[in-house]
Amino acid sequence: LARDYLNLGISVFPGKWRGKVPQGKWSLNPVTLENIANHFVAPCNILGLMGSVSDDLVDIDLDCEEARLIADRHLPPTPFNFGRSGAPSSHRLYRTTRTLKRTVFDAPADGNEAAREHGKTLVEARGDKSYTVLPGSMHPSGEMVSYYCDGEQTGFSPPGDVPIVDADLLLTRVRRLAAACLVARCAVAGERNTLYLHLCGALLHQGMKPKALRRFV
Repeated sequence: LARDYLNLGISVFPGKWRGKVPQGKWSLNPVTLENIANHFVAPCNILGLMGSVSDDLVDIDLDCEEARLIADRHLPPTPFNFGRSGAPSSHRLYRTTRTLKRTVFDAPADGNEAAREHGKTLVEARGDKSYTVLPGSMHPSGEMVSYYCDGEQTGFSPPGDVPIVDADLLLTRVRRLAAACLVARCAVAGERNTLYLHLCGALLHQGMKPKALRRFV
C-alpha cells in the first residue's frame, strides 16, 4: 500500500502501529521506491505527508459529527474518502492549484454545553507540513482506517487519482462547512424555523447567492 501511494505522488513515512506518531528517523532519509522496504517493517501505519512534497495534497479532516453528516453538501466529490467505523468518511483528500497551509476551524470557546459535548474543532484543512493516517493503518481505537463509498467500507487500496480542485474554491467550501456546523449546533427544536429565516435574510443581505444559500441551509 505504501508503494501505491508513492506511485500516486503521495509522500509517505511509517508510523507506529495503532498510533499517529512517526516511527523511526524517516525525516533524515525520505521514503522512496528504492528504500521503502527499509522503512516499512510490519506492523506499522502509513502516514501521508500533505502539501508541496505531495504535489499540493490537502486532507479535509471532518472532526465533528455535524461536519461528517453534511460534508457532501459542501465539499467537492472525491473518491479519496476515508475513515474508520467510529468516524466513517471523516477525511477527504484533494490536490489543489496552489499549496495550502494548515487551517483549523474551531467552535467558539464559550464553555457552553454543546461545545463540551461535541468537541472544540469542527473542521481542519491539513495542508503543507501536516500529515494524515492513511487507509491500511490502525487507529488508536483499534479500528482499521479504510476507504468509503456511499457509506460502505470499500477496502484499503487507493481508488484512482486524487482530484485537482481550485484552492480558493476548496477553502471557501470548507469555511462554509464549518459555519454550517455551528448553525447546526445552535438549532434548537421548536426554534429552527425562526433561526433559519433570520439567517437566510442576513446572508442574502450580505450578498450570498440563493444557490449557495440553499446548499448552506
